[in-house]
Amino acid sequence: MKCPACGAPMLDRTGKRGPFLGCSRYPECKTTMNFDAEGKPVLASRPTEYVCDKCGNPMVLREGPRGQFLACTGYPKCRNAKDVAVQGNL
Repeated sequence: MKCPACGAPMLDRTGKRGPFLGCSRYPECKTTMNFDAEGKPVLASRPTEYVCDKCGNPMVLREGPRGQFLACTGYPKCRNAKDVAVQGNL
């Protein structure tokens, strides 16, 4: 499988939350993909139009154990995150 962001090959990786796919161009390209319940790869984060109010970097939509949230792309320097309501609103 190719990286949807840069076209480089995706590699099988294992992290503390289990297996995932990571771009072979890491750290230049930080695209990762998790596996859904059927074992199909899905993007771990999706770009949004929101901007971090602490550092000005773009925010991405991610999924965690408590549901969806917006996370700053400046992580780990900026740890700003915001919960997203069930309807997808802030």
